[in-house]
Amino acid sequence: MRKIFLSLVLLLTACASPRYKPDQSTMNQFKQGASTYQDVISRLGNPVSTTSDSEGLKTIIYYDSSVKVDPLTAVPIVGLFAGGASSEIKMLSFTFKNDILQKMNYTESASHVNSMGQQK
Repeated sequence: MRKIFLSLVLLLTACASPRYKPDQSTMNQFKQGASTYQDVISRLGNPVSTTSDSEGLKTIIYYDSSVKVDPLTAVPIVGLFAGGASSEIKMLSFTFKNDILQKMNYTESASHVNSMGQQK
């Protein structure tokens, strides 16, 4: 059952991956207080998510995620004890007011879960 779940996560993650893959060096291309919403969109393409708040701030998010299933997961019985999967998520967000860049944030996280669902 866990093999099926991990396979579905891998498949869905691959389908959901955006064209642009975030990295921290991207922030060097833009200047807070000077770069515009259109500058970011023209360089990086459409974001995965856009939100606006009641104070007029607009935040756009680019993200990429990947899942790698450990090869031992596919081995009968052994996979129950030695299998698992690793995941990595990278997210880059830009916040604008009146279409002028106010803030940039880059986040990266990684985790490994064994076949028993325990995080390492």
